[in-house]
Amino acid sequence: MKSVMEPIYNFFLEPLIPCSPIVATDGTGDELSSLREVNDKSLSQIIGHAVKLHRLYGVEDAYHALYNPNWKFVDIPPKTLMQYYYFLTVINIERYDLEEMRKYLDKLSDYLKGMEELEDEWHRRIHLLKAMAATLQKAEGWAEQVLPLFERELHSEPWFNFALYFGSMAREQELYDEADTLLKKALSLAPTELERAIVWCNLGALSFARDDWQTALKHYKAADAILDELVENIPDRELALYRQEVKRNILVVQNLLLMSRDGFQITGRLPRLAEGEMALANKWEDIALGYVRNEVYEENLATRNSIRFSNNLYEAIRYFNRSEAANALLGNVLANRTLFDREVKAFINAGYVTNDRRLLQIALQQAVEINETKAIKGLIGDTIPDVFNNPMPAIKKRLHAGVILAKQEVQDESLISMSSDLPARIRFIHGNRLVTLNDCRLLTQNAGTIYFQSDDQRSEELEGDALKLTAYYLSNVVSRRFEKVVFVIGAGASAEQLPLGQDLLTELLNEGNSSDDLVRFLKTVFRIDPSLPACSRPTINEVLNLIEIALEKDEALTPTYPPDVLRKLKKLVIIRLLQLFTDLTTPIDSRNSYVQLVKNMVKMLTTGALEEVGFITLNYDPFLDQALIEAVGEENINYGIQLEPWGGCERRAINVSREKLRKPIQLVKFHGSMDWMFCPYCHKIYRISTGRALSQDMPQCSSDGTPLSWFLYPPMREKYFMPEAWLHLHMQAEELLRKADRVIFIGYSLSDEDAYFRYRVKRSLYRVENPVDIVVVDKTLKEEKRPTSVEKNYWHFFGPIDYRPVGFQAFSLAPF
Repeated sequence: MKSVMEPIYNFFLEPLIPCSPIVATDGTGDELSSLREVNDKSLSQIIGHAVKLHRLYGVEDAYHALYNPNWKFVDIPPKTLMQYYYFLTVINIERYDLEEMRKYLDKLSDYLKGMEELEDEWHRRIHLLKAMAATLQKAEGWAEQVLPLFERELHSEPWFNFALYFGSMAREQELYDEADTLLKKALSLAPTELERAIVWCNLGALSFARDDWQTALKHYKAADAILDELVENIPDRELALYRQEVKRNILVVQNLLLMSRDGFQITGRLPRLAEGEMALANKWEDIALGYVRNEVYEENLATRNSIRFSNNLYEAIRYFNRSEAANALLGNVLANRTLFDREVKAFINAGYVTNDRRLLQIALQQAVEINETKAIKGLIGDTIPDVFNNPMPAIKKRLHAGVILAKQEVQDESLISMSSDLPARIRFIHGNRLVTLNDCRLLTQNAGTIYFQSDDQRSEELEGDALKLTAYYLSNVVSRRFEKVVFVIGAGASAEQLPLGQDLLTELLNEGNSSDDLVRFLKTVFRIDPSLPACSRPTINEVLNLIEIALEKDEALTPTYPPDVLRKLKKLVIIRLLQLFTDLTTPIDSRNSYVQLVKNMVKMLTTGALEEVGFITLNYDPFLDQALIEAVGEENINYGIQLEPWGGCERRAINVSREKLRKPIQLVKFHGSMDWMFCPYCHKIYRISTGRALSQDMPQCSSDGTPLSWFLYPPMREKYFMPEAWLHLHMQAEELLRKADRVIFIGYSLSDEDAYFRYRVKRSLYRVENPVDIVVVDKTLKEEKRPTSVEKNYWHFFGPIDYRPVGFQAFSLAPF
C-alpha cells in the first residue's frame, strides 16, 4: 500500500523539480549550509538540493537543508523568495509544525502581494496549500473555499488524494455535509479498487460519526468485499492488516446495532493473521517494551506505603527472548544486535526514572547472558579495548558539575547512582590519541573494570608538545565538584552572527561612500588603500582605541582631528556599528549557540547540578542578552549596574513559563554595550531603543538635560579616567571571577590588545589552594596544528588549561 499523502506533496513540489540537480556531488549540502550570504543562484541550488533530499530521504532532511538562521539573503528576486517560502510552507505542513507553517505562510502571502504576474498552476497550488493549512488550524470557512475546486472535470491523481484528504478532515471537524460531498467525489475519482476501498471506509466512518450505524455497516462491508478479493490475489502484509482493521470496525458497528435493537452485544473475535518471524520479532519486541513502560508507570503511581505485585519485568524479559529467538531463526544478526541495544537501554532508562537498581542489574544481566562481553562491547564500541581489562590510573568521569577521579578501583560515587539527566564525559590519553567519550552511562563496575555505554565517541591524534600539554593537564586535574562557573565571552563567540576583526571594519566601510567622514579618517590616519585585502587594515577596536585615548587626554590625534571632531567621529562609528548589528540581528533561534549554552546552564542551575553561573562578555553586541532574556526573563538578569529605560526601551514583562531561579544570573558587559548611554554629569546609565539611537538627535538625560555619551570603553593596554559606574562594573567582574572554581573562555584569544582585562583576570584568579579550572573553547582546527597560537597564549598566562578546539556551536550543546 502506498501513502495517500505522497501524491499531494509530489504535486506541490512538482514546479520546484527543475531547480533540483540531476546529480548532486558529495558535500553539496555542507557547502550550501556554510554560506553566510545567499544570492539568487545559491538559493535556487538550496531549493533544488532540498527537493532531492525530500525525494531520497524524507521531509526532515529536506527541512534542515532548506533552513539556516545564519543565512543573509542578498539580491534575490521576489519570485525566487516566493518559491523558497512556498517550499518551507509545504515542508512544515508535512512536518505538522503549525507554528512554523503559519510563519512561512505569512511570508509567502507577503511576497505574493508584490507579484503582478503568476502562472495559473502556481495560483492553484497556493490555493490548495492555504486550504490545507486552514484545515490543520481548523479555521472557519475552509470547506467553502475548497468545494468549488471539485466541481469541474478532474483527473484522478492528485485530485483523488485531495478529495480524500479534505473529506476526511471535514469529517473529523464535524462538517458532515461537506465531508459527504468530498468523499463521494473521491469515490468517483478513485483510480484503483484499493483506493475505492479506502473511500468506502471513510464513508463508513462518516456514517458512524452521524450515528447512522446501518449505513456505516453497509459502507464498511463494501470496503471489506473489495479487500477480501485483493488480499486473495496480492500477498501484501500491510493490505492484510488493513483488511483486519476493517473487519474490526464491522464488528464494532454490528455490536452497536444489536445494542440499540436488543440490548445486548455479541463477543466477536477475529482469526489471527499469518505472520512470519520478522513480523513476530518486531511485535514481541514492542510488547516487551510495553511491559517496561508499564513498570515505570505503575511504580510512579504507587505511594510510599503501598505494596505492589507485578509480573511486568518477567513478561518483558520473556518477550525480549521470544523476539531474539525469532531473529535467530532468520539468521538476522544485525536485528539482534539492535534488539540487545534497545533492551539494555530500556532497562537502564527505566531504572533511572524509578531509581530502581533491580532494573539496572537486569540490563547488565541481559547484556551478559545474550553474548557475554561481546554484547557489552557492542553497546560501547571497540575503540578502546584496553579500558576494560586494564583501567588506566587517571580515567576522568567528567560530569556537568565536577570531576571525579577514578584510580584502579572505581569509587562508590559512580554513574549508576547519578540522575539519568547527568551523563558523563570520559577523556584520557590512549597512545598518542586523546579519546573523548561523550554522553556516557555506566552499566556496571566490578574489580576496576568499567562497563559503560557511549553514544558519541571521538578520537584526536596529538603530537609533540600538544600531547605532553594535554597529558599534563589530565594527570593534574583535582578531584572536586565544580559549583560556580563563569563564562568569559569574546568576539569569536558571535562569529555566527557578525564579521570579526578587519572584516567588521570592512563592513562599516561598505556602508559609506568615498566622501564619508569615517572613510576619510581611515585613509588619512591609517593610510588605508581600498584595493588591498582586509588583512592590511586595523580592527575596529584599534580605531576606537586611538580615538578614546586622544579624547581622554583631550589631545588632537592629528592637526585635522582635534577632540571635537573625534567626538563626532566616535558617534559615527558607533551609529554604524549599531546599524550593522540591527541589520544582522535575526529573531532569537532555538539553534543559536548562545541560546543552547544558556538553556543548558539554566537546566544545571534548576536541577541543582550547579550553584551559580555568571557571564562576562567583552562584546558590544546584544546576542547573549537576548538568549538570557529568552530563557529566564529580564527580571532574572543582574547587569551589576542600575540601568534606566530610555526612548521606549521598556523592561520586558515577566513570563511565568520561564525557568524559576533562586537568584538572578549575573551578566557583566565589561566593555559596555551598543544600547547603553550615560550622563557625564549625574552618571546615570540608560538603555536606549535601537530606533532612538539611530536618530539624528543625541538623547539627553531625563534628570538634567545633559546630552548622553555612549557607555563604551574598547579594549586597551591600560585604562585612563573612568566614571565611577565603570569602575563598579569592573569590580563586579572581579568578584565573579574570585568566586569561580571553573572559568570557561569562549571565542577569546587572550590577545595583548586587551592587557587591562588580562591583568584583571590574572589578579582575580589567584588561588593558594584549589586552583581555578581553566577551559578554553576555540574554533575547530583546519590547517593549524596543535599547540595552536591561542593554546600557547593561555598556557603562557595561566599554566595548565583544558583546551577544546571544538567550536562554540558544538560546545554549547554539551557545556561541561
